[in-house]
Amino acid sequence: LIGHTIREVWPEVADQGIYELFGQVYQTGEPFTAAEYEARFLDGEQEKTGYYQFVAQPIKDKQGRVTDIMIQATDVT
Repeated sequence: LIGHTIREVWPEVADQGIYELFGQVYQTGEPFTAAEYEARFLDGEQEKTGYYQFVAQPIKDKQGRVTDIMIQATDVT
């Protein structure tokens, strides 16, 4: 996944508000945590709905500017 945008990796989440959440983390520099966040992903060609606990943590450079976001997700369905 390194070197790819979230839009490239998970295009099917475009209408679920996930891109916007991660954009907010990038813009504000504040982490976002969710428990039992509902999301739909493709499993092969079939859509799968699940619930996820995840943290989106900003990664900052020496000047304190956000350069990346680290995302950890656990399926708690």
